Amino acid sequence: MGIEANEANLDSIFTAASIYKMPMFQRRFQWSTTNKDENGKRLWRDIDEVFEGEVDKTFLGAIVVKIHSTGPLRPDDIEVIDGQQRLTTLYMLMCAIVRYCEKNGLNDIANDFANRYLVITGSAQNPNVPKIKPTLKDTKQFNTTVKELRSIINPTLSVDTGDGSILRRMFNFHMKEIELRCKPNGTHISDRLDLMIETIMFSLSFVLIQVPDEYDENKVFETLNERGVPLTAGDLVRNLIFSNVGNDPGIQEAIYNNRWIPFENSFTFNEKEAFSGYFYPFGLSVDPSIKKNSLYRILKQNWHDKEATEILDLLSKHIPAYKSLVFGLEAIDTDVFEDSSLRQRIDRLYRLQVPTTMYPYLFNLLSSTESGSDIQEVIRCMDVIESVLVRRSFLDIEPTGIHAIFKGMWQTCGSMPNSQKLFEKLDETAYFKFPYDADFSNAVIGKRTNFYKRKLSKYIVSEYEYYLHTHGDRPSLDNITLEHVIPQNRETGHDYNISDDEFEEWGNCWANICLLTGRANSELQNANWVVKKPFYVDDSIFKSTRQIGREYSDMGLAELQTRANLLIQFAISRWKREV
Repeated sequence: MGIEANEANLDSIFTAASIYKMPMFQRRFQWSTTNKDENGKRLWRDIDEVFEGEVDKTFLGAIVVKIHSTGPLRPDDIEVIDGQQRLTTLYMLMCAIVRYCEKNGLNDIANDFANRYLVITGSAQNPNVPKIKPTLKDTKQFNTTVKELRSIINPTLSVDTGDGSILRRMFNFHMKEIELRCKPNGTHISDRLDLMIETIMFSLSFVLIQVPDEYDENKVFETLNERGVPLTAGDLVRNLIFSNVGNDPGIQEAIYNNRWIPFENSFTFNEKEAFSGYFYPFGLSVDPSIKKNSLYRILKQNWHDKEATEILDLLSKHIPAYKSLVFGLEAIDTDVFEDSSLRQRIDRLYRLQVPTTMYPYLFNLLSSTESGSDIQEVIRCMDVIESVLVRRSFLDIEPTGIHAIFKGMWQTCGSMPNSQKLFEKLDETAYFKFPYDADFSNAVIGKRTNFYKRKLSKYIVSEYEYYLHTHGDRPSLDNITLEHVIPQNRETGHDYNISDDEFEEWGNCWANICLLTGRANSELQNANWVVKKPFYVDDSIFKSTRQIGREYSDMGLAELQTRANLLIQFAISRWKREV
């Protein structure tokens, strides 16, 4: 018998009465969740592509196994050669689905799911055997997780072995991610749980490879992990264009040199290249139903009767909008988006690093100004977008759901700038939170939060600085750092009127953060207020920093509370929850 390879999903893998065993010699579970590029977060980005409708299904790689039959009426033992980390992670994800259902009173769903996917039932001697057997060093963490599930009664588990916490952290990480998507506003949404279970169990695709005994599994493993260079969206679009050119080499070369090369080069600015990121949001700006894996096919259908030059003209429509959002206004000609207030809003969204999932809407919105749309209405739309992003950032709300809303937002708004419809759509969408003033105000105060490390902290502090510059030139913010007014590491006998417990609560909030240049920050960072205050007043180039030095003769908890109230007034008026 040769190697067998079949497409599989989690439903087909875990409905069978089989036990996937991790060989003793394999390394223990190692997948992390701490950084954005770690495997746990990559998995959820893949899930979100399906969950939010970007693709119909997503491929997660190969799982290589050897099957050892244990006889009739007994479950097969399946030795996992490659895919241990992936299978273990996904089993923890399924455990998290069960636990989420239990915590939210969905006991029927939890019981059905656990009995179908997590354990083998029906044996009086060994009831409820988990369908995964982890490495020895992960057994204790694994057992702890299974015992936490009320839906699995008296599970048959191996003896606790090993220590560590990485496997448990992965389970807790999955719990948090499920709650973010199914309870975005603190209330369970049944439709989103149903869609999530369907996505996870049926739309995560694998190649399940069964290796017969005569093959060296290590050789198979090495061969499977040799990867070529994948085609990009740009490669596919280029092929599409030149498939419409015909067979005349002279015409092909002329279009390539005179149109394609300038088109491709237009996506480079200051040695930074952003070519491949353009095409999917462009496709969605044309047809919101497009998914990443159908982009080429649908564009080919739409453009089958068009000349190559026509296609390039269509593709070029949103390049100024794209470049201004990716590279900033420096990257486009000054005669594009000429209105100064419009350019100010574009600059804000560029510095804010607006999510690319909003690009399809923003492409159409900005390009509409070139065909005579009401620029003031475009500006109001951009203000709504900035406000919702800043408010959500203060409340640490993940960007989940933005793609699903914004891929068709232009069409929802009647294919025209309409700030009222934009606001209403954001406001009425149950899973997309647009924070109210009360929650936003509490978040601006930010007690026991870390404003200092927020993604948008520099943007927010910079906007307050710009707000104070009602006349004259604004300072350059290219070389800025964020300074703790009351230092994190205070000197013995310091002159700040704040206790350690109070600093723990207030030390990293916005009220205790100001702007300095990098050099000044390094010189002042741990100094007493008697030293900082005159520097802030006399030597700082930033009005917001000078304001602190001038208004507060002393510095401590009372001053931070006073400043927090000042910042709330600014934030509420600057990032409004209205049109």
